[in-house]
Amino acid sequence: MKLATDFAKFLIENKALQFGDFTTKSGRSSPYFINFGILHQASVLRNLAKFYADWIRSHPHAKKLRTTATQSSSIHKKTQQQPFNVIFGPAYKGIPLAIALTLVLSTDANTHLLGYAFDRKEAKLHGDGGSIVGTDLSASPKKVLLVDDVLTSGLSLKNAIETIRSAAPRTEIVGIVVGVDREEQAFSDPSVSARKKLEMMYGIPVFSITTIRQILALNDDCHWFSEEVKLALETYLENHIPTTSPALTSPAAQTQTL
Repeated sequence: MKLATDFAKFLIENKALQFGDFTTKSGRSSPYFINFGILHQASVLRNLAKFYADWIRSHPHAKKLRTTATQSSSIHKKTQQQPFNVIFGPAYKGIPLAIALTLVLSTDANTHLLGYAFDRKEAKLHGDGGSIVGTDLSASPKKVLLVDDVLTSGLSLKNAIETIRSAAPRTEIVGIVVGVDREEQAFSDPSVSARKKLEMMYGIPVFSITTIRQILALNDDCHWFSEEVKLALETYLENHIPTTSPALTSPAAQTQTL
């Protein structure tokens, strides 16, 4: 809980949590916006990456991402002791996050082969070509941790997952970590949250450092924003929370839409 509190405080102090009248990528009119693009100064970006790194290192759920070393080769053993060997950040705001997190985690043991990758909005037909920049995910099977700033409707993460699977079918996405889960309905499916929809569709665990409801609850003690802003956030959440909470079923059983 301390990590979630400290992360929320970090976002507010650096003006990444903004209030006003915004339109989300999914077309929803929102009273708040989480803008990681404003976290561009080197020291601030490093601190942002450290929050993700601390979650990965210490959070109990991170154990779900871990694999067991089985190979005898020293190189394979070092990479397999890690839960992943590539950090993938979706374009655009996930790109600096993935690179910064790769550098921060590179100080850990057995991470000298850790790499990063990100997608292009449009596939490149000249030069190095392709839809993915950075680590060659198709050269050999990789274990990828996908990181992003915010989870809203799930569309951006859906596109990233499908880009990776299309370009590198043998690559395994071991998990997704976002900074803030807005806890909203999946796009075109109001019965389920965006997080659960992604997990049901792709069988990939989705985690967040904090959620908008955690930030709201913390505000009662921290007084980061006014009662008027809090009411606007609560009203918005009431209008966009999932209408039901169905049990998770196998990915194959789900309708492949968000």
